[in-house]
Amino acid sequence: MSGTYPLPTGDLKSLGFASKPLDHLDALIRSHIDDGRYPGAQIALARHGKLALFRTYGTAHSGVHAGPDTLWLLFSQTKVLTTAAVWSLVEDGTLSFSDRVADHLPEFAAHGKGEITLFQVATHQAGYPSADVTRETWTDHALMRKQVCDFKPEWPAGSGREAGPEVAAGPTGPAGAAGSGWEAGSGWEAGSAVSAVWAGSAM
Repeated sequence: MSGTYPLPTGDLKSLGFASKPLDHLDALIRSHIDDGRYPGAQIALARHGKLALFRTYGTAHSGVHAGPDTLWLLFSQTKVLTTAAVWSLVEDGTLSFSDRVADHLPEFAAHGKGEITLFQVATHQAGYPSADVTRETWTDHALMRKQVCDFKPEWPAGSGREAGPEVAAGPTGPAGAAGSGWEAGSGWEAGSAVSAVWAGSAM
């Protein structure tokens, strides 16, 4: 996969994408915006390190037309991105959902979290739904990792399931601003822990 940013462009056909479902998606997004379901959207498709499609629709905020450089708040959509990255590592045998987070991130074992598994953080069962990180971590991965590893359990992992305030309340937390998959479980638990594991394993 290309490490270049932005990605070099390619065409849909040569990269193996079918045009008919993409035409349907394009029409669907336009109709949703016309119906007022959401103000704007952006889609991108890439394969083999090449960008095949990149389109922006509608408005970003306050009637401002959305463009290719518009920043979008992802909020809980980052759960899908983070978990997809983890699944790719599970598929190639690098990780297992039964792995303990501390197997890959030893400092995560602090405060009795040593037995918490990737499955538990990915399914809201790690036991610290009120845990949160500071604004400073949004642009500081090392600080994010430190604060996440310092989370303190509120109950034993696997004994309950609860989404934390940022998840339960919907688009109110800073995860979208971070845009890095942090808000992916009980509060910050799955995205922060799993993203940290993913980043370490992918290096």
